[in-house]
Amino acid sequence: MISGPSVNFGFELHNFTKVDETAGDDRDACLKEASETPRKAQEQRSGLGRGLGGQLARSYLGLAGSSVVDVNPRQISRRMSNCLPTPTASQCEAFPSAASLSDEPELEGFFLGLVLNDVGSVAEAELEPVKSHRWTFKGAEDLAAKGKGFYFFVQCLLEMQRNVQLSEEGDVLEPQLMRACRTFVTAQCRRQKMGEMYQVLTHFLSNSLLFHEWARFLESTFDDPRANQESYLAPYLEQVWKRFSRFREVVEVIFGVLNGRFVRVHRLPRVEDLVLEQMKRRCFSSDQVLRNEVLLSEKSGSAAVKAVTRAFNLR
Repeated sequence: MISGPSVNFGFELHNFTKVDETAGDDRDACLKEASETPRKAQEQRSGLGRGLGGQLARSYLGLAGSSVVDVNPRQISRRMSNCLPTPTASQCEAFPSAASLSDEPELEGFFLGLVLNDVGSVAEAELEPVKSHRWTFKGAEDLAAKGKGFYFFVQCLLEMQRNVQLSEEGDVLEPQLMRACRTFVTAQCRRQKMGEMYQVLTHFLSNSLLFHEWARFLESTFDDPRANQESYLAPYLEQVWKRFSRFREVVEVIFGVLNGRFVRVHRLPRVEDLVLEQMKRRCFSSDQVLRNEVLLSEKSGSAAVKAVTRAFNLR
């Protein structure tokens, strides 16, 4: 739910204090020791290694590690949090439906509505969860009003965005619902509505808040004077790349049927290419990105940096 616990954004902070058994359970004491005897504290945590993970762990455990790399996990979490839209009062109160999709009765209702392509009408009151959803997008309400099947489909798209941003583990969308969404798209294609579904895909990608949030997050990251240091940039890129990869995978599964039934005939971009192009245009096309020394370097040791440069042809 929207009012759930804070998100760690890829950094399991509660585990960092367990890395060094000699540091003890009292973090305040650990910090005091590091400030009084930095050399001793540094030697104590040498077992963490010199990799980025070890550096981040040291920077969290004590002051001795802060000079190793100028990256603070809390700062990354705070920056990503600042890029998330602030929920209104009605969103916090009136929309428990993101969590309800995993409830058994609700899940079964969504599944049947999608698989059977329910064309029943949607009452105005039923559109409120779509309208007030934290990750609603322009046109979502009109699309959901076309019928029960489309209503359930839009709800799944909203749930997917929510889980991409707020859940580090688990399925982005319930496997049963993901299969149902794919079946729904396939059924629309069999009804000669392939063009309409391709338009739904492009409209969703163009108006999804995810790209806006990621762009804001990366903009502040690349504007930082330290952005040309891999030790600083890599953790930030990783947060965005992990989320984008999960999002792209589900979108390709749901809309993948369009590749064979529509895209090839009309020589349009494939679904996976459309998602990549949208991400590149929104998040990795600015001058700061194209001139960044880390992304231009061929000797990067970060998996996230390599994945980003390879996916968007930045070198």
